[in-house]
Amino acid sequence: MKNKANIFLFTACLFTFGLIAYNMLTYEKNQIEFKEIEEVITIDWEEREQAINPKDFVSAYDEDAVYLASNFEIMLVNVEQPLVISAISQEDRHTFAKKEYRLLIKDEKDPVIEYHGPKVIKHADMNDFRLEDYLEVYDIGDTTAEKYPLTCKDSLTESVYNLSDDKQMYVTDAGYMYRCDGNSTCDFDEGIHHVKIIADDGHGRTSEKDLVLEVEWY
Repeated sequence: MKNKANIFLFTACLFTFGLIAYNMLTYEKNQIEFKEIEEVITIDWEEREQAINPKDFVSAYDEDAVYLASNFEIMLVNVEQPLVISAISQEDRHTFAKKEYRLLIKDEKDPVIEYHGPKVIKHADMNDFRLEDYLEVYDIGDTTAEKYPLTCKDSLTESVYNLSDDKQMYVTDAGYMYRCDGNSTCDFDEGIHHVKIIADDGHGRTSEKDLVLEVEWY
C-alpha cells in the first residue's frame, strides 16, 4: 500500500514538473519584445499598403507566431490614428502579445486638373465634343511623382470615418466632376460658358479649375 502511495506521489510530482517545464518553455518561446517608438510613425499615402511590416516593430519575436497590423484605416490620410501590432499563435489563433503605436499617413499634394482642349468650339463640332476627352485629372505621389488617374463622375459622395466615440471625419470618394454655368449638365449652346471642375483624391485633398469656353455658331 505504501509503495502504491509512493508511486502515485512520484507520478504526480513528475506530471507537475513536466507541466511546469512545458509552461516555462512556452513562456520563453512566446516572449515578444516590441520596439519602443514614442514619435508618430509617418508614411506616404502612396506607399501605405506595403509600408507597414509588423515585424519591423518587433525586436525579439517568436518564429511560430503570425504578426498582424490592425486598428488603422488605410484610406484615412493626414489624421493621426492608432496602429496595433499583434502576435498571434498559429496553432489556436490566440493573441498573446500586442502593442499600440501612433500612425500618420500623409499626403501633401492636391490632385491635378489639366485641360488640353480648345477654348473656342465650332457649333458644327459639338456633336463630337466631350469635355472629359480633353481633361487629364489625376492624383500625384508625394515622393515618386507617379500619376494616379481620377475618373469622371456625376457626383462625389462622402463617406464617414469614426475616429473616436465623439469625433468623425468625412472623406469624399476619389474622382472628379464638372458643372457648366452653375448647372449639373453642360448643353454648350451658342455663347460663353463657365465650367467648374472639382477633383477629390479620396483622402482629403481637393482641387478646382475654372474654364471659359465659347461656342461659335458658324
